[in-house]
Amino acid sequence: MEETIKLEIANQIARIILNKPKNYNAFDLEMITHFANIIMGVCTSLKFIQDFVF
Repeated sequence: MEETIKLEIANQIARIILNKPKNYNAFDLEMITHFANIIMGVCTSLKFIQDFVF
């Protein structure tokens, strides 16, 4: 199964990549849950977060 959300972390910068091009990266319940879990994991693993860039 293809990952719908990818996470890359380098130099305390987290990059979250939406990977659902066939559906124009539209969120469904599974994707929302996965996204929330990634955000919580990033927030607890990094010592500090300076900026969110969208």
